Amino acid sequence: IRTRSYVPLSQNQEELTEKGLELFDCAANEDDIHQYVSGQVPAHWHRELEAFYLLSGEVRVSAGDQAYDLRRGEGCFINTGVLHSYTALTAEPCRFRSFVFDAAILAGAPGSVFDTRYVRPFLAEGTAFAPFSAEDSAYAAAFSAAFSAAVSAGV
Repeated sequence: IRTRSYVPLSQNQEELTEKGLELFDCAANEDDIHQYVSGQVPAHWHRELEAFYLLSGEVRVSAGDQAYDLRRGEGCFINTGVLHSYTALTAEPCRFRSFVFDAAILAGAPGSVFDTRYVRPFLAEGTAFAPFSAEDSAYAAAFSAAFSAAVSAGV
């Protein structure tokens, strides 16, 4: 589980992949937005998908041309290649958990039914950003189960 206070970026704001993710391209993160300079995860993008869940505080997510304020218990999904940032809106801790993962984890083998019918079309034509409210218990439960599995596996 990664904690950090910066996002390594290329000149075109692409997040640089950390060593060690080559065999299984999934990073689990747990942190506080306030640990980043100016209480903001800077604008960046990556080829991977991102699932985000806010544990405490309030955060503004900017993704593409959209902005959305998240409160404790809410989250969002960000598609591949979308420029996005997170900004703390409160002085209290803005703790979050997130997954940044390769779409192949969902798609399976290239050319599979999951890849051709669901994942590739979503990557090409799907929404850039999808928020999840605190009332969406399915998102919270699935995210929590996945994060617990990542902790157990040492991702």
